[in-house]
Amino acid sequence: MNLKSGWIKRLWETAKVWLRLILNWRFLVCFGIGWMITNGWSYILLGIGVFWEVEWMIWLAGGYLAVIWFPFSPEKIITIAIAIFFAHKLFPAHTGALVAQIKMTARKGKKKLLKRIKKMMKQLNLKYRLVIFDLDGTLLDTLEDLYVSVNYALEQTGFPLRTKDEVRSFVGNGAHNLIMLALPEGTAEETRNEVYEIFAAHYAAHCFDQTGPYDGIFELLTGLHEAKVLLAVVSNKDDAAVKSLCDRYFNGLLDIAVGRRDGVRKKPAPDTVNEVLELLQVDRSDAVYVGDMDVDLETAKNAELPCISVTWGFRDPNFLHKHGAKIMVCSPDELLQQLKR
Repeated sequence: MNLKSGWIKRLWETAKVWLRLILNWRFLVCFGIGWMITNGWSYILLGIGVFWEVEWMIWLAGGYLAVIWFPFSPEKIITIAIAIFFAHKLFPAHTGALVAQIKMTARKGKKKLLKRIKKMMKQLNLKYRLVIFDLDGTLLDTLEDLYVSVNYALEQTGFPLRTKDEVRSFVGNGAHNLIMLALPEGTAEETRNEVYEIFAAHYAAHCFDQTGPYDGIFELLTGLHEAKVLLAVVSNKDDAAVKSLCDRYFNGLLDIAVGRRDGVRKKPAPDTVNEVLELLQVDRSDAVYVGDMDVDLETAKNAELPCISVTWGFRDPNFLHKHGAKIMVCSPDELLQQLKR
Protein backbone atom coordinates (compact mmCIF):
# COMPACT_ATOMS: atom_id res chain seq x y z
CA MET A 1 0.00 0.00 0.00
CA ASN A 2 1.27 3.46 -0.87
CA LEU A 3 2.34 5.34 2.27
CA LYS A 4 1.94 8.60 0.38
CA SER A 5 -1.84 8.29 0.25
CA GLY A 6 -4.50 9.42 2.69
CA TRP A 7 -4.61 8.71 6.39
CA ILE A 8 -1.82 6.14 6.28
CA LYS A 9 0.70 8.83 5.37
CA ARG A 10 -0.65 11.17 8.06
CA LEU A 11 -0.41 8.37 10.63
CA TRP A 12 3.13 7.57 9.53
CA GLU A 13 4.22 11.22 9.68
CA THR A 14 2.73 11.60 13.16
CA ALA A 15 4.42 8.37 14.32
CA LYS A 16 7.79 9.67 13.05
CA VAL A 17 7.38 12.86 15.07
CA TRP A 18 6.72 10.85 18.22
CA LEU A 19 9.55 8.40 17.55
CA ARG A 20 11.98 11.24 16.90
CA LEU A 21 11.17 12.61 20.34
CA ILE A 22 11.04 9.36 22.31
CA LEU A 23 14.07 7.58 20.83
CA ASN A 24 16.71 9.95 22.19
CA TRP A 25 18.47 10.28 25.52
CA ARG A 26 16.87 13.63 26.36
CA PHE A 27 13.37 12.23 26.48
CA LEU A 28 14.53 9.12 28.33
CA VAL A 29 16.08 11.31 31.05
CA CYS A 30 12.84 13.29 31.34
CA PHE A 31 10.81 10.07 31.35
CA GLY A 32 12.93 8.91 34.28
CA ILE A 33 12.09 12.13 36.13
CA GLY A 34 8.41 11.64 35.40
CA TRP A 35 8.58 8.01 36.50
CA MET A 36 10.20 8.95 39.80
CA ILE A 37 7.51 11.58 40.44
CA THR A 38 4.56 9.29 39.71
CA ASN A 39 5.82 5.79 40.55
CA GLY A 40 9.10 5.95 42.47
CA TRP A 41 7.44 6.26 45.87
CA SER A 42 5.69 2.88 45.45
CA TYR A 43 8.99 1.01 44.98
CA ILE A 44 10.47 2.75 47.98
CA LEU A 45 7.38 1.89 50.04
CA LEU A 46 7.51 -1.71 48.84
CA GLY A 47 11.18 -1.98 49.81
CA ILE A 48 10.51 -0.62 53.30
CA GLY A 49 7.54 -2.95 53.74
CA VAL A 50 9.55 -6.03 52.73
CA PHE A 51 12.58 -5.05 54.87
CA TRP A 52 10.54 -4.29 58.02
CA GLU A 53 7.89 -6.92 57.26
CA VAL A 54 5.02 -4.40 57.33
CA GLU A 55 2.27 -6.33 55.58
CA TRP A 56 -0.15 -3.47 54.86
CA MET A 57 2.68 -1.49 53.27
CA ILE A 58 3.52 -4.41 50.99
CA TRP A 59 -0.12 -4.81 49.95
CA LEU A 60 -0.55 -1.08 49.32
CA ALA A 61 2.59 -0.68 47.23
CA GLY A 62 2.15 -4.02 45.46
CA GLY A 63 -1.46 -3.23 44.59
CA TYR A 64 -0.51 0.17 43.22
CA LEU A 65 2.28 -1.33 41.09
CA ALA A 66 -0.16 -3.93 39.73
CA VAL A 67 -2.43 -1.09 38.64
CA ILE A 68 0.29 0.98 36.97
CA TRP A 69 1.62 -2.04 35.09
CA PHE A 70 -1.75 -2.23 33.30
CA PRO A 71 -1.07 -1.00 29.72
CA PHE A 72 -3.40 2.04 29.76
CA SER A 73 -3.24 3.13 33.39
CA PRO A 74 -3.69 6.84 34.20
CA GLU A 75 -0.28 6.80 35.87
CA LYS A 76 1.42 5.88 32.60
CA ILE A 77 -0.34 8.72 30.83
CA ILE A 78 0.64 11.14 33.62
CA THR A 79 4.25 9.91 33.48
CA ILE A 80 4.47 10.52 29.74
CA ALA A 81 2.84 13.95 30.14
CA ILE A 82 5.36 14.94 32.82
CA ALA A 83 8.19 13.66 30.63
CA ILE A 84 6.99 15.74 27.67
CA PHE A 85 6.68 18.80 29.93
CA PHE A 86 10.24 18.46 31.25
CA ALA A 87 11.63 17.64 27.81
CA HIS A 88 10.02 20.76 26.34
CA LYS A 89 11.28 22.97 29.16
CA LEU A 90 14.80 21.53 29.25
CA PHE A 91 15.29 20.82 25.52
CA PRO A 92 12.82 23.03 23.60
CA ALA A 93 14.78 22.88 20.34
CA HIS A 94 14.29 19.10 20.24
CA THR A 95 10.59 19.00 21.14
CA GLY A 96 9.17 22.03 19.30
CA ALA A 97 7.78 19.97 16.41
CA LEU A 98 5.94 17.54 18.69
CA VAL A 99 4.46 20.28 20.86
CA ALA A 100 3.32 22.14 17.73
CA GLN A 101 1.75 18.93 16.41
CA ILE A 102 -0.13 18.37 19.68
CA LYS A 103 -1.37 21.97 19.73
CA MET A 104 -2.42 21.80 16.09
CA THR A 105 -4.45 18.66 16.78
CA ALA A 106 -6.01 20.04 19.96
CA ARG A 107 -6.88 23.53 18.67
CA LYS A 108 -9.73 22.59 16.38
CA GLY A 109 -13.20 24.09 16.34
CA LYS A 110 -13.98 27.34 14.55
CA LYS A 111 -16.36 28.73 17.16
CA LYS A 112 -13.85 28.32 19.98
CA LEU A 113 -11.10 29.80 17.81
CA LEU A 114 -13.11 32.92 16.99
CA LYS A 115 -14.09 33.30 20.64
CA ARG A 116 -10.42 33.22 21.69
CA ILE A 117 -9.47 35.78 19.03
CA LYS A 118 -12.31 38.09 20.05
CA LYS A 119 -11.30 37.86 23.71
CA MET A 120 -7.63 38.60 22.97
CA MET A 121 -8.53 41.59 20.79
CA LYS A 122 -9.88 43.39 23.85
CA GLN A 123 -6.41 43.66 25.38
CA LEU A 124 -4.11 44.41 22.46
CA ASN A 125 -0.66 45.77 23.20
CA LEU A 126 1.33 44.86 20.11
CA LYS A 127 5.10 44.94 19.75
CA TYR A 128 5.16 45.44 15.95
CA ARG A 129 3.98 48.27 13.70
CA LEU A 130 4.04 46.06 10.60
CA VAL A 131 3.20 42.41 10.04
CA ILE A 132 4.27 40.97 6.66
CA PHE A 133 2.46 37.79 5.65
CA ASP A 134 3.12 35.15 3.05
CA LEU A 135 -0.10 34.37 1.12
CA ASP A 136 -0.45 30.73 0.05
CA GLY A 137 -0.57 28.43 3.06
CA THR A 138 -0.47 31.33 5.52
CA LEU A 139 -3.52 33.49 4.86
CA LEU A 140 -5.24 31.53 2.09
CA ASP A 141 -5.72 27.82 1.55
CA THR A 142 -5.02 27.73 -2.19
CA LEU A 143 -3.93 24.10 -2.48
CA GLU A 144 -7.06 22.64 -4.08
CA ASP A 145 -7.18 25.18 -6.92
CA LEU A 146 -3.42 24.86 -7.55
CA TYR A 147 -3.72 21.08 -7.58
CA VAL A 148 -6.59 21.12 -10.09
CA SER A 149 -4.85 23.61 -12.40
CA VAL A 150 -1.52 21.75 -12.33
CA ASN A 151 -3.18 18.47 -13.26
CA TYR A 152 -5.27 20.15 -15.95
CA ALA A 153 -2.08 21.44 -17.60
CA LEU A 154 -0.36 18.07 -17.25
CA GLU A 155 -3.35 16.22 -18.67
CA GLN A 156 -3.65 18.59 -21.63
CA THR A 157 -0.02 17.98 -22.57
CA GLY A 158 0.05 14.22 -21.97
CA PHE A 159 2.16 14.13 -18.79
CA PRO A 160 1.45 11.96 -15.70
CA LEU A 161 -0.80 13.57 -13.10
CA ARG A 162 0.41 14.52 -9.62
CA THR A 163 -1.11 13.79 -6.21
CA LYS A 164 -2.27 16.62 -3.98
CA ASP A 165 0.57 15.95 -1.52
CA GLU A 166 3.09 16.17 -4.37
CA VAL A 167 1.66 19.52 -5.47
CA ARG A 168 1.77 20.68 -1.83
CA SER A 169 5.48 19.89 -1.71
CA PHE A 170 6.14 21.78 -4.99
CA VAL A 171 4.50 25.04 -3.89
CA GLY A 172 6.52 27.94 -2.48
CA ASN A 173 8.92 29.26 -5.09
CA GLY A 174 6.54 30.60 -7.71
CA ALA A 175 4.39 29.14 -10.47
CA HIS A 176 7.28 28.51 -12.90
CA ASN A 177 9.08 26.44 -10.27
CA LEU A 178 5.81 24.63 -9.43
CA ILE A 179 5.42 23.51 -13.05
CA MET A 180 9.08 22.59 -13.39
CA LEU A 181 8.82 20.29 -10.35
CA ALA A 182 5.50 18.85 -11.53
CA LEU A 183 7.01 17.82 -14.87
CA PRO A 184 9.37 14.85 -15.30
CA GLU A 185 13.02 15.71 -14.80
CA GLY A 186 14.73 16.71 -18.05
CA THR A 187 11.63 18.14 -19.74
CA ALA A 188 12.64 20.63 -22.43
CA GLU A 189 12.32 24.32 -21.60
CA GLU A 190 9.99 24.93 -24.53
CA THR A 191 7.65 22.23 -23.25
CA ARG A 192 7.82 23.60 -19.70
CA ASN A 193 6.80 27.01 -20.98
CA GLU A 194 3.88 25.51 -22.88
CA VAL A 195 2.65 23.67 -19.77
CA TYR A 196 3.10 26.81 -17.68
CA GLU A 197 0.98 28.89 -20.07
CA ILE A 198 -1.84 26.32 -19.91
CA PHE A 199 -1.58 26.22 -16.12
CA ALA A 200 -1.52 30.02 -15.78
CA ALA A 201 -4.60 30.48 -17.97
CA HIS A 202 -6.56 27.78 -16.15
CA TYR A 203 -5.54 29.01 -12.70
CA ALA A 204 -6.44 32.62 -13.56
CA ALA A 205 -9.96 31.43 -14.42
CA HIS A 206 -10.34 29.06 -11.46
CA CYS A 207 -8.23 30.50 -8.61
CA PHE A 208 -11.39 31.36 -6.62
CA ASP A 209 -13.16 27.99 -6.97
CA GLN A 210 -12.00 26.33 -3.72
CA THR A 211 -9.66 28.97 -2.28
CA GLY A 212 -10.48 30.82 0.93
CA PRO A 213 -8.95 32.18 4.15
CA TYR A 214 -8.03 29.72 6.89
CA ASP A 215 -10.37 29.75 9.89
CA GLY A 216 -9.84 32.86 11.99
CA ILE A 217 -7.59 34.68 9.52
CA PHE A 218 -10.15 37.25 8.40
CA GLU A 219 -11.03 38.02 12.02
CA LEU A 220 -7.34 38.29 12.93
CA LEU A 221 -6.59 40.72 10.09
CA THR A 222 -9.69 42.76 10.88
CA GLY A 223 -8.65 43.14 14.50
CA LEU A 224 -5.07 44.07 13.63
CA HIS A 225 -6.28 46.58 11.03
CA GLU A 226 -8.62 48.19 13.56
CA ALA A 227 -5.68 48.38 15.99
CA LYS A 228 -3.82 50.49 13.37
CA VAL A 229 -1.22 47.78 12.66
CA LEU A 230 0.19 47.95 9.12
CA LEU A 231 -0.45 44.74 7.17
CA ALA A 232 1.34 43.54 4.05
CA VAL A 233 1.54 40.46 1.84
CA VAL A 234 4.74 39.34 0.11
CA SER A 235 4.37 36.29 -2.13
CA ASN A 236 6.17 34.42 -4.90
CA LYS A 237 2.83 34.06 -6.70
CA ASP A 238 2.48 36.26 -9.80
CA ASP A 239 1.77 39.87 -8.80
CA ALA A 240 -1.57 40.05 -10.65
CA ALA A 241 -2.85 36.91 -8.91
CA VAL A 242 -1.67 38.19 -5.51
CA LYS A 243 -3.51 41.48 -5.92
CA SER A 244 -6.62 39.77 -7.27
CA LEU A 245 -6.81 37.29 -4.36
CA CYS A 246 -6.08 39.94 -1.73
CA ASP A 247 -8.70 42.31 -3.17
CA ARG A 248 -11.30 39.56 -3.14
CA TYR A 249 -10.69 38.15 0.34
CA PHE A 250 -9.08 40.99 2.31
CA ASN A 251 -10.30 44.15 0.60
CA GLY A 252 -9.42 47.21 2.69
CA LEU A 253 -7.50 45.28 5.34
CA LEU A 254 -4.05 45.21 3.71
CA ASP A 255 -1.82 48.24 3.22
CA ILE A 256 0.17 46.65 0.41
CA ALA A 257 0.36 43.32 -1.46
CA VAL A 258 3.39 42.38 -3.56
CA GLY A 259 3.91 39.37 -5.81
CA ARG A 260 6.46 38.11 -8.30
CA ARG A 261 7.38 40.58 -11.05
CA ASP A 262 9.95 40.60 -13.82
CA GLY A 263 13.17 42.33 -12.83
CA VAL A 264 12.65 41.84 -9.08
CA ARG A 265 14.24 38.93 -7.29
CA LYS A 266 11.69 36.64 -5.66
CA LYS A 267 11.86 35.18 -2.16
CA PRO A 268 14.05 34.11 -0.42
CA ALA A 269 15.83 37.24 -1.68
CA PRO A 270 14.82 40.13 0.59
CA ASP A 271 14.00 42.54 -2.26
CA THR A 272 10.19 42.46 -2.01
CA VAL A 273 10.30 42.66 1.79
CA ASN A 274 12.69 45.61 1.61
CA GLU A 275 10.35 47.25 -0.89
CA VAL A 276 7.44 46.95 1.56
CA LEU A 277 9.50 48.35 4.44
CA GLU A 278 10.56 51.31 2.31
CA LEU A 279 7.08 52.06 0.92
CA LEU A 280 5.46 51.90 4.36
CA GLN A 281 8.41 53.68 6.01
CA VAL A 282 8.80 51.13 8.79
CA ASP A 283 12.07 50.26 10.53
CA ARG A 284 13.08 46.58 10.61
CA SER A 285 12.91 46.56 14.41
CA ASP A 286 9.17 47.30 14.15
CA ALA A 287 8.33 44.54 11.66
CA VAL A 288 7.85 40.78 11.71
CA TYR A 289 7.46 38.19 8.93
CA VAL A 290 4.86 35.39 9.07
CA GLY A 291 4.97 32.38 6.75
CA ASP A 292 4.46 28.62 6.46
CA MET A 293 7.50 27.40 4.54
CA ASP A 294 11.29 27.07 4.54
CA VAL A 295 11.49 29.81 1.89
CA ASP A 296 9.76 32.14 4.36
CA LEU A 297 12.32 31.34 7.05
CA GLU A 298 15.12 32.14 4.60
CA THR A 299 13.37 35.32 3.44
CA ALA A 300 13.00 36.62 6.98
CA LYS A 301 16.64 35.81 7.72
CA ASN A 302 17.84 37.58 4.58
CA ALA A 303 15.66 40.60 5.39
CA GLU A 304 16.91 40.60 9.00
CA LEU A 305 13.42 40.20 10.41
CA PRO A 306 12.08 37.83 13.09
CA CYS A 307 9.98 35.02 11.64
CA ILE A 308 6.85 33.33 12.98
CA SER A 309 6.07 30.01 11.27
CA VAL A 310 2.47 28.83 11.03
CA THR A 311 1.80 25.09 11.07
CA TRP A 312 -1.59 25.05 9.30
CA GLY A 313 -0.09 25.64 5.85
CA PHE A 314 1.89 23.67 3.27
CA ARG A 315 4.64 22.40 5.59
CA ASP A 316 4.24 20.42 8.82
CA PRO A 317 5.88 21.27 12.18
CA ASN A 318 8.58 18.62 11.80
CA PHE A 319 9.66 20.05 8.43
CA LEU A 320 9.68 23.62 9.79
CA HIS A 321 11.65 22.51 12.84
CA LYS A 322 14.28 20.85 10.67
CA HIS A 323 14.65 24.08 8.65
CA GLY A 324 15.30 26.23 11.68
CA ALA A 325 11.90 27.49 12.82
CA LYS A 326 12.25 29.02 16.29
CA ILE A 327 8.65 30.17 16.80
CA MET A 328 5.79 27.97 15.56
CA VAL A 329 2.12 28.80 16.03
CA CYS A 330 -0.78 26.44 15.45
CA SER A 331 -3.74 28.83 15.18
CA PRO A 332 -4.44 32.51 14.48
CA ASP A 333 -5.07 33.23 18.17
CA GLU A 334 -1.66 31.79 19.04
CA LEU A 335 -0.17 33.99 16.31
CA LEU A 336 -1.88 36.99 17.89
CA GLN A 337 -0.35 36.02 21.23
CA GLN A 338 3.12 36.10 19.63
CA LEU A 339 2.44 39.59 18.26
CA LYS A 340 1.58 40.98 21.69
CA ARG A 341 4.14 42.48 24.05
